[in-house]
Amino acid sequence: MGGLADRLLSCPLQLLGKGSFGSVYCCKRTKDRSLHVMKKISIHNMPPKERAATEQECKVLQRLRHPGIVCYEDRLEINE
Repeated sequence: MGGLADRLLSCPLQLLGKGSFGSVYCCKRTKDRSLHVMKKISIHNMPPKERAATEQECKVLQRLRHPGIVCYEDRLEINE
């Protein structure tokens, strides 16, 4: 994958689900209009231990390779 512009997604096309930790959206990548899923969570008020666990989850998902698990592409942290 290229630079940040290649990874930017136009969201949300559709809310797929919502839970206690965040929301999951269907999005299109701006470069090639391919469909992707994005999980958006707020870490702003998250306790340090919980934030570390969330970051660890991202690292684990990035390494997983299994036909029954969707491919993890990237993590983007934005200060809002």
